[in-house]
Amino acid sequence: MIFLRSLIFNLALYGTTAIVCFLLLPALLLPQKPLLVVSHFLLNMIGWIEWHVGDITYQVLGREH
Repeated sequence: MIFLRSLIFNLALYGTTAIVCFLLLPALLLPQKPLLVVSHFLLNMIGWIEWHVGDITYQVLGREH
């Protein structure tokens, strides 16, 4: 069961990352602020896949966070 979940997670993570990066390639021509919005979208999508597909959770602790 762990192998199957890992396989689905890897396919979802790498597949989604490749598709989104290819589709958002023209965003590299944008100014810095809109580019950061696009980067934030990609990171949120990766976090969603980690949480829902891979059942990976994490917590950032520390005074600076």
